[in-house]
Amino acid sequence: DWFIAHQTSTGHLRAMAKAVGVSSDRFPTTLEKFGNMGPAAVPFTLAHHADRMRPGNRIVLLGIGSGLNTSFAEIVW
Repeated sequence: DWFIAHQTSTGHLRAMAKAVGVSSDRFPTTLEKFGNMGPAAVPFTLAHHADRMRPGNRIVLLGIGSGLNTSFAEIVW
């Protein structure tokens, strides 16, 4: 239902949405208002947009770290 990702650019997020075949509206952001927060953007964005989440929504959390380490988790709200 939702994808909350490390936010380096809005273009990056649009490309990710296209790659998985969903609307970019499914990728809530805080980048425009708060800037690039690195991996901290994932929990921050989840908290900032929690009012949009509904019980039973599946949320994929996507992180990227130094050395191109990646992580993801799927949670149910």
